Amino acid sequence: MARLHTNIPAPKAKKEPVTIEQLGFSRTDNYAWLKDKHWQRVMANPSELRADIKDHLKAENAYMAKVMAPTKKLQDALLDEFKGRIKDDDSSVPAPDGPFAYAHKFRPGDEHGLYIRTPRHTPQKDETILLDADALAQTYKQDGFAFFDIGAIAHSDDHKFLAYALDLQGSEQYQIFIKDIERARLIGPQIQASAGDLVWAADNQTLFWVERDENNRPCKVYRQNILSEGSAELVYDEDDPGFFVSIGRSDTGNWIEILCNDHTTSETWLIPAKSPKTAPKCARTRQRNIEYSLHDHGEDFYILTNKDNAIDFKIMKCTQTEVQNDTWETLVPHSPGTLILDVETYQGYLVRLERKNALPRIVIHNLETGEEHSIDFNEEAYALGLEGGY
Repeated sequence: MARLHTNIPAPKAKKEPVTIEQLGFSRTDNYAWLKDKHWQRVMANPSELRADIKDHLKAENAYMAKVMAPTKKLQDALLDEFKGRIKDDDSSVPAPDGPFAYAHKFRPGDEHGLYIRTPRHTPQKDETILLDADALAQTYKQDGFAFFDIGAIAHSDDHKFLAYALDLQGSEQYQIFIKDIERARLIGPQIQASAGDLVWAADNQTLFWVERDENNRPCKVYRQNILSEGSAELVYDEDDPGFFVSIGRSDTGNWIEILCNDHTTSETWLIPAKSPKTAPKCARTRQRNIEYSLHDHGEDFYILTNKDNAIDFKIMKCTQTEVQNDTWETLVPHSPGTLILDVETYQGYLVRLERKNALPRIVIHNLETGEEHSIDFNEEAYALGLEGGY
């Protein structure tokens, strides 16, 4: 077995003592200099990292490479074994949406894959490549970008436009691009700094996205008509520094959801997807240590919540006009030891993902009859999740 080079001297970080007063205590940090004073700027542009910090990091990386050099063949063998257990030409299950089925597939050797669609009713026609992410990554690499990550990617309801978010710095600051699918060219506004989330409104012209503050916290929601010359409009600004913001479409697609949460409390704001210029309305005002998520079906909301000390969560129901009121009715009661992880609504059905005795299962609830059946797996251990369609 290869032995590490243990006789190579490790780089030593210099000590520059800094006394920090915090919470009534005093402590000395000898290595505070390793945090760049302007770290927010560095997150947006890593090339601005202070030279002495960069030199030390390079020295650490070079030291690691020398120490680990004798294990290079073993590293390669392990990597090949890991890769050998992964299907290298994998693809997602095609998701039907109107006239098309959308999918994400990989060719052998791909890192990012192809985003494609095929006609549902004339499957003999060739697939359309919406985005060749690997080819795009190579283009940016040739332009000097060593990092490439795709955030959200979504098509408009009328299937004419594709919006996708790219992080080219590793800073979690995503640029958003909008593609005219039929003409195969980029259009619309240049959105330079998003958190990676994006959502189309039902008018097929309005795009919503989230931006970060100076501390890299996702907290602002913007919208813009991609076909107009107007500027982006601030829709929501979360002023609690402990809360993070994301966006999405409701289960039916009828609502734009602005989701605000910390680790123990949540709040949802709603905008009708067909009227994207409407001001957001708070569904239910946040209450400390109460979490909830809304799942629309017909005129009702089904609500996954830990309200009333439901530690493992329960599912409640109310009309869409009564979310603020205390008129919620219990549909699936709290069952200690059975954690409800997720909920999705479908026409006539409510599907929940729950975990009991350390194993997950899917339960399908008929909203008309109340009857339930579960999807179980005869395995000792497995992972399971919900992934709704369009």
